[in-house]
Amino acid sequence: MSKFSITLPHDRRGIVRRGMIIKKHLFERLFSRRSSDPDEVRKGYLIQLDPPDGSVKEYKFFRTKRGEWFLDPDCKVPLGTDEMALTIKRAIEQYESQV
Repeated sequence: MSKFSITLPHDRRGIVRRGMIIKKHLFERLFSRRSSDPDEVRKGYLIQLDPPDGSVKEYKFFRTKRGEWFLDPDCKVPLGTDEMALTIKRAIEQYESQV
């Protein structure tokens, strides 16, 4: 798990925690010798925003190996058109392209 900060518009700062999420079924975990399916591995992001007014807001995003973003770990709910979510997504992508 790694941790970094992002800067957002309107004097907002976000702390991002990133880690790998591997979804395995019980029997696969017990009896399988091969590695997991690449589609089952995704990155998870936990973002805590510290707005100027002092209230903390938290977002959870998940990204597949193909670069698709979702709001749930099962990849059923897409990121959508929420302006703040898209701004956070762009800031994370910009940070990861620099590293």
